[in-house]
Amino acid sequence: MKRIEGFNQARGGGVIVRKAARGYTLLRERTGTPIARLRPSGNGDTVQVLWWNGER
Repeated sequence: MKRIEGFNQARGGGVIVRKAARGYTLLRERTGTPIARLRPSGNGDTVQVLWWNGER
């Protein structure tokens, strides 16, 4: 979670990261609109993108 937040801050912010179940949900900071759902793959630092809204 800290790495995702660090990546977000390095690019100007605007995203909230929430831990949920076995993964992370990314939300727009301003509106709370869902952006993506990520799950650690179990292979180092890689993640599986479960869904993505295609914007941003």
